[in-house]
Amino acid sequence: MSAAVGYSQIPVMRPQLPTTADLVPFLQEIDQNRYYSNHGPLYRRFARELDQSANFPVSSSILVGNATQGLTSVLRVRGLAGRPYCALPAWSFVASAAAVVEAGMQPYFVDVEEDTWAYSPLALRDMPLDKLAAVMVVAPFGQSVPLQEWDEWSSLTGIPVIIDAAAGFDFVVQELEAYPNLTTVVSLHATKTLSSGEGGWLIDFNKDVLRNALADGNFGYLDGAIGQTFGHNYKMSEYHAAVGLASLQSWDMTRRRFAERFNKMVEALEPLPLSVFPNPSKPFFISSTFHITTEMPADFLASELLKRGVLTRQWWGEGIHRLKAYAHFPRGDLSMTNKISPYILGLPFSVDMTDGEIERVRDAIAEAFYVHAMT
Repeated sequence: MSAAVGYSQIPVMRPQLPTTADLVPFLQEIDQNRYYSNHGPLYRRFARELDQSANFPVSSSILVGNATQGLTSVLRVRGLAGRPYCALPAWSFVASAAAVVEAGMQPYFVDVEEDTWAYSPLALRDMPLDKLAAVMVVAPFGQSVPLQEWDEWSSLTGIPVIIDAAAGFDFVVQELEAYPNLTTVVSLHATKTLSSGEGGWLIDFNKDVLRNALADGNFGYLDGAIGQTFGHNYKMSEYHAAVGLASLQSWDMTRRRFAERFNKMVEALEPLPLSVFPNPSKPFFISSTFHITTEMPADFLASELLKRGVLTRQWWGEGIHRLKAYAHFPRGDLSMTNKISPYILGLPFSVDMTDGEIERVRDAIAEAFYVHAMT
């Protein structure tokens, strides 16, 4: 379905990465170094500056080609041998489950909580833990998960916990501490708040885990030789590191712009009968997406908004378990995921979204409520 004639479209997302002028100094360094990949000088600097931005100890992370590769790698490195399952929420982006399958495990889908869209160790209380190779905890759209609780659970059970914080750069730099049992992966994709165009940031405070993950992403390179373990090619190039370094230079301004636009959206939508995620009345972290839940099915609302030139997205659909390729995998009771997901819709949101565009979105939603009431 296309937008009605007479409406200019408001895109659901409009990423803004560093300009050519921002990148020139870094590109000139690459020209001078003649080092283009394989953990070069800009790669090392970007990893170091990311650690510094979060006040992590020196060398607490590595960079990978994308976050899905990072999740795959750490699952292979840390997953418990001989166990078939990795527990993860059904309410997530498909990349979470894709990494599990690529790592040689089967996804076991679990439910989330209504208010946080995440899950706690309580969700695993009826699972046979001796079948779990790992647990993946997703920080929904960059919001917080109970890190200390998961770290303690991992210590008690011996099962590794991976934090999929794909959209959670702000959350990670503010909240992540040196938990000994957690590995965290952040996406640096173009759609995220801090971006290298494409890439992933893998954080672990255990040097052996980082060493083995680095080898896994570099053809099993260990102790000066390739093929010492099975490995793949997950390296970040110098060009992507250049984009990341330029993005990091302007992070404080980027964060302020996202926060200001988020608050403006909340203010505009406040009169309407809907709820916003993340909940603006509680502590939250900035993200590049803006979600609402209403009494209207998301597909109905999306159709009505499209008629008015407002593009939207059900970013996670109605759960990974409903996708054709993943429908056969085991799952627990997913009643909450099935309850909330059909009513969640991602609205247009970007750092340079105008006040006029925000007002158009608000008015389009108000008109959709009227149409829904009349049907």
